[in-house]
Amino acid sequence: MTSVLPNPDQAAKDLSFINAMGTVGQMLAPLLGAWVFHQFGYAGRFPMGFIVLTLGALSILGMKNVK
Repeated sequence: MTSVLPNPDQAAKDLSFINAMGTVGQMLAPLLGAWVFHQFGYAGRFPMGFIVLTLGALSILGMKNVK
């Protein structure tokens, strides 16, 4: 992970941001899943999973390059 960070002088800040966002995602996933289950039932989780997966895949388009 550290070999692809953009600025080696700010590696600690970048790694802490990555860690924080991973934790936020793990906190929000059960809440979002419970809400979708309550609104749409069990079958509603499959479209939600597709939407979240697609958004995650599209989010890497913002990366300019990798060392």
